[in-house]
Amino acid sequence: MYFCPVRRGCEREKEGTDMKIIRKIKEVGPGNVLIGGIRRIRYKKLYRKYHFDSWHLSPYEWKAYAQACVNYVNAHDCQTVVDIGCGLGGVLQHCRAPEKIGIDLHEEVILAARELSGGAVTYRTGSFDALTEKPVDYLITLNFMHGGTEDTWRKPYHTAAERNDVRHFIVDTVPAEGGSHFLDWSRILPDHYKRIERFGPFLGGRYVEVWEKQTGMENAGDGSGKRE
Repeated sequence: MYFCPVRRGCEREKEGTDMKIIRKIKEVGPGNVLIGGIRRIRYKKLYRKYHFDSWHLSPYEWKAYAQACVNYVNAHDCQTVVDIGCGLGGVLQHCRAPEKIGIDLHEEVILAARELSGGAVTYRTGSFDALTEKPVDYLITLNFMHGGTEDTWRKPYHTAAERNDVRHFIVDTVPAEGGSHFLDWSRILPDHYKRIERFGPFLGGRYVEVWEKQTGMENAGDGSGKRE
């Protein structure tokens, strides 16, 4: 019997795609998979127009961890929500807050996000340096810190906490110690922040954590100790 390596490769690729779809359906439900698929069609049009990174094509509806973040924010009264590394703004588009700010390093994705939001969200190009609001009720930083070390991130988070009076940080981590996606946030955030919620695990072993500023503990330490 003739063996066709190309055909076998295609079959394996199809099997891999089918498994990804099954995992998505199990995690977010068939309705979200369908809505996300429709949204992705529009994202592809914007991708061809603005040429942003292709990984932004994954819609909010396919990300259970992003939905957990939004559900938490919407369950609490807040005035100002900021998302650094916002991409196309899927999280902010679903948050209910009077003031919503999205910040991303890449201008091309910010241009696309502005077109999608229709003015409901304020977008800026930059990173922590572009954060000017004070106070910030929720500062969301999901899925862009990985690959950096705790030492790398300590200074920008400490600066934002002090300069912008951040009441809550919402972050994520994949707790496989030694892996590139593992971050111990107790070693990054100032010591007067306490982890009050943890959601997950989601696909890939990801967890979402909420850290809250503890009033009256601003001089508690240097952010090197674990606390919950």
